[in-house]
Amino acid sequence: MVNSRAKGCSGEREWRDFLLERGHYARRGQQFAGGNDSPDVISDLDDIVHWEVKRTEKCQPYAYMEQAINDAKVTQIPVVVHRQSRKEWLAIVRAEDLLKLIEKTRP
Repeated sequence: MVNSRAKGCSGEREWRDFLLERGHYARRGQQFAGGNDSPDVISDLDDIVHWEVKRTEKCQPYAYMEQAINDAKVTQIPVVVHRQSRKEWLAIVRAEDLLKLIEKTRP
């Protein structure tokens, strides 16, 4: 059985790799910054989003989003990325923030 801390670190590496494979700069946050308030993953998208990475079998979206909101800077949209074993990554974002992101893509 994998302990939750190891699974969390594994999830952060997986999300980092997901971003890297799609052409984004990304690295794990806490291993470099060292604090509990460090982001899970630091990327070239940090001016837009704050990533909260969860690699669990059960999802608690409101608890995860509350953590993301508390950790995000005022200028960032909190995004929870979640994946269960053998499933694809899902992104959880507040509805109002989803609309902001959509509106930014319009000409």
